Amino acid sequence: MYFNYFQKYWFNLYHVHFSMSLNKTKRERQNSSDEVSIFASNQLFQMKKSLLIVPAAVLFMAPTAMAQVSHGGQPLNWEKQTTTSFQFVQLPELNMATIEAEDAENDQYKEFGFRFGIERSANLNTNSNGTWSVENNMNVWRLGVHAPNATGVSFVFNNFDLPKSAKLFIYDAEKTHYIGSFDYTNKQANGMLASTLVYGEKVIIELQVPTTENLDKTYLSINQIVHAYRGLNSKFEELKALARGPFGNSGSCNISINCPEGDDWQVEKKSVALIASGGNAVCSGALVNNTANDGYPYFLTANHCLGGGVGNWTFYFNHESATCNGNSGPTNQTVSGGSLLASNGGSDFGLLEINNGNPITYNVEWAGWDNTDSENAVTAGTGIHHPSGDLKKICHDTDGPYHDNVQGAAVWYIDQWEDGMTEGGSSGSPLFNQDHRIIGQLYGGSASCQNQSGADWYGRFGVSWDGNSSSSRLRDWLDPQNSTTVLDGYPTGAVTYSVDAASSGVTNVPEDLCGLETVSPVFVLKNNGSSNLTSCTITYNFNNGSNQTINWTGNLAEDATANVQLASFTAIPGTNTVNVNVSSPNGQTDENGNNNSTVKSFEVNVGEDVLNLTLETDNFGYETYWEVRGPNNQVVASGGNTNVGPNGGGDRIADANDPGAYPNNSTINETIQLDGNGCYTFLIVDDYDDGICCGFTTGAGSYELTDGNNTLMAEGGEFEEEEETEFGMTKALSISEADFGSVSLYPNPSEGTVFVEIQNIDKLTGISIIDIMGKTVAEFASFQSTKMTLDLNRLADGVYYVNLNSEKGTIAKKLVLLRN
Repeated sequence: MYFNYFQKYWFNLYHVHFSMSLNKTKRERQNSSDEVSIFASNQLFQMKKSLLIVPAAVLFMAPTAMAQVSHGGQPLNWEKQTTTSFQFVQLPELNMATIEAEDAENDQYKEFGFRFGIERSANLNTNSNGTWSVENNMNVWRLGVHAPNATGVSFVFNNFDLPKSAKLFIYDAEKTHYIGSFDYTNKQANGMLASTLVYGEKVIIELQVPTTENLDKTYLSINQIVHAYRGLNSKFEELKALARGPFGNSGSCNISINCPEGDDWQVEKKSVALIASGGNAVCSGALVNNTANDGYPYFLTANHCLGGGVGNWTFYFNHESATCNGNSGPTNQTVSGGSLLASNGGSDFGLLEINNGNPITYNVEWAGWDNTDSENAVTAGTGIHHPSGDLKKICHDTDGPYHDNVQGAAVWYIDQWEDGMTEGGSSGSPLFNQDHRIIGQLYGGSASCQNQSGADWYGRFGVSWDGNSSSSRLRDWLDPQNSTTVLDGYPTGAVTYSVDAASSGVTNVPEDLCGLETVSPVFVLKNNGSSNLTSCTITYNFNNGSNQTINWTGNLAEDATANVQLASFTAIPGTNTVNVNVSSPNGQTDENGNNNSTVKSFEVNVGEDVLNLTLETDNFGYETYWEVRGPNNQVVASGGNTNVGPNGGGDRIADANDPGAYPNNSTINETIQLDGNGCYTFLIVDDYDDGICCGFTTGAGSYELTDGNNTLMAEGGEFEEEEETEFGMTKALSISEADFGSVSLYPNPSEGTVFVEIQNIDKLTGISIIDIMGKTVAEFASFQSTKMTLDLNRLADGVYYVNLNSEKGTIAKKLVLLRN
């Protein structure tokens, strides 16, 4: 059923066709504005009777650059405030009701990629569209595209003919970021180039050609525009409220690659990429090594992902959160375009060659493999993937997969994941054995956050190895001599080092804390070298503070580890980091510098003992229940449908007449008085397991939980059966700025002299300065007026907290010391 559904939707692409009303020469088009008529080939778009191109007066502001195998430079006048007029193409609006209905159905299926945009056919080119001008000894061609309410726009250039000195850039109209430059070397063998997404609804293409070049040799044409409508945040690649990637979000049961479950997979993760095609986060896949150990851009994915062709695919590498709980990751490490080398439905594999640039500059890895296909030799399996187009995730099967046959394909069958899960968009991602070598790629399955006991199955690498010809097997490409059964990765796994001290992670660090507690991290030192490791230098710091050093001595054999106790430190509110680096193994230069460092992060969320809840109910307010539990798991406050209760998520029994049921689309405000310090938990439950926001029928519900200082403790709305947030509460923070009347601290940043103004000076009992290690570095106790001068010139540059103390508690103000 899954594969038929995938086929049906993959080939049902959505198009809007552009026909040009004018056909002018280059000379006639300079400084002109043309009209464009736009026609829809289906009913996905709300059409207007007539649409015109209008001159765009765009005010350009500050820069932020992005990359896609680019070649340097920047758009003209990028750092200057200028007004430039040129032609804009106006796209019609999307019919979101129809699109959301399709997505609600489509997103259930693993074999179908996560659609984040609508693909629109176009016929735009440098001969008939856009505006030419002469600037700074350059012939400059610009064309703007306005996609109403778009989260991003990308393009497929079906003709990409540029002279060697020409450069192409694409950027947003607000001028926050750009991609490029692209030049003649970016042209694929098929003459095309597919761009990555540029965030925003107004996007500009700028071509720079030196006036010394013959414009007759210059020709760009665009045959597809992707109008992204979900899963992107315009501008800065940060999705503020939800743990999601720019192309989509996965279920809460998925585990970030940089959580502890991924500590041992930091090398292999670098081989895995997200695949985007047009408006779809199609699948996942991985770079795979060959016996030449030469970094040739072979890329392994699933056969069922290949529908629609691979020439316009874009491969996103290192798209992951830097921390376990982070919600954003890079989208600027990309290459585009592939050629299909071999595929076979009998094991559902596809092997590609990446066309446009080698991703080696992104610090990637070519994964090793095992083609023995020995069932008894595989004791565990690990998947690394991009579920639903999300940030990179990891899952573990600790009892090992087994051989089976599913829908005519030879597979590794996983009964149930012990850690993590896969979803649509994970298809094609690698399955590694316990020796960190690929043994398959994801074909399909029923596992999901809604069905965590479901199975998954992966096409078997060993079966893919052999076939009738080079176009249906792997061996001709990865091992032309067919002489190898097991190969390690490249460059890390393919090189043996004599002296190689490595970081194997940091332990004894919590994922999060609900109090300003003492943390005592342990660094795991590993010897990756063939010679015994007898000494090394371990350098570490907390929260980017002053470095501390341990001169370690011992005797570690190859692959052995040792636990090294680091100093303790007091956690601070917000994000805490432990940074560790190992160097000078056996008093020598480390032969492999790629595995020396580790950054471990955790969160501290502490508020005062008053909570304010604002709940915006969705179209089905009666499905919602919430509660706050105290340090002993006791319920201290609750609200909503009591028939649903804390355990009723997904039961689908709620009724509008149930006791406590909230009305639809209403605002609920609650003030919760808490008595006692400690850890508290906020739980919100939805009876229909579709959360309170953002679904096709759900509506736009949300919740926000703040303390008495208006500090955000929890927020959200887009979840499934339930969502839970833990935080700390303490009376020590129960004072608010209102108790001081008003508080001002300036200048900030400061060069060393800081002024503090407090209206109610009689409430102040002292001021203490705390560094990011939690250490008190200065104190002030005598105050003669409402304006005080703090002399901090002896303190080093960095981040500090100015604690204003009273009998009721403390107000903390963040301060940055920064000298010129």
